Amino acid sequence: MRLLFLLVLLVSGCAKVSEMTGPDGGLQYLVGCYGALTPMSVCHDKAAELCPAGYEVLNTNATSTPNTATTTGPTDLKGKQIAIACTPAASGG
Repeated sequence: MRLLFLLVLLVSGCAKVSEMTGPDGGLQYLVGCYGALTPMSVCHDKAAELCPAGYEVLNTNATSTPNTATTTGPTDLKGKQIAIACTPAASGG
């Protein structure tokens, strides 16, 4: 039973979100998708939930090796992760 639980946990997908401050002082999110069979679409679904008006992908990594540094995002992305910033909502009027 315990092995079955661990197996389900390993292959099931989930997204973890961390808030961070960008170089311009604005709010950014690091969305990580965990689980051996979890596709990157889980990260993008979570990003869309966080940013209903849209989002910009600042950095992405779908491998197990660290990404190189960028000027706008985190420098050490590992696994399936995306760094995003929400697009400002359009004002009506």
